[in-house]
Amino acid sequence: MVGGFNLKLKGLKSAVDAMRQLGDDRGTDRRGNASMKKAAIPALDFAKSKVAVGDGDLRRSLIINSKKVKNGNRSVRVGPDSMSVQRLSGDENKFQIGQGIKKPANYAHLVEYGHRAWGKSFVKRRPFMRPAGTRFGGIVYIARVRYELDAAYRKLAKKLNKSK
Repeated sequence: MVGGFNLKLKGLKSAVDAMRQLGDDRGTDRRGNASMKKAAIPALDFAKSKVAVGDGDLRRSLIINSKKVKNGNRSVRVGPDSMSVQRLSGDENKFQIGQGIKKPANYAHLVEYGHRAWGKSFVKRRPFMRPAGTRFGGIVYIARVRYELDAAYRKLAKKLNKSK
């Protein structure tokens, strides 16, 4: 995947199975999704801080996406949104979503890895996603997800104890 990274969790199956025994499958899925997204926030913030200064559109387009894949697993993606962005004239902070205007996802890889400009020399790379993935991916991400899941289920246990 260009201009983003996917995170895959392994080793949490027993925790998820134990949570499902509570009988709240939908809530378990919702809490797991929220925990995975929350754990990816530091990676998103770090990537935004590393984007080249002059490219505000790319910085604003960085998001956290989450979806359930066919085999039932959940995928969390940190990277540029594929929607088109158009800056409205007169206001720096207002944008309109539209077709074919400017898609930061289409040029994020050029910023990340560098490129040769038309008839010019090589444009230097300015990585922003790879450092975020290196610093906040892997074991660090899994530890954050476990922490967030633990917090979510402690909150649920407290709520269930109050209702008894």
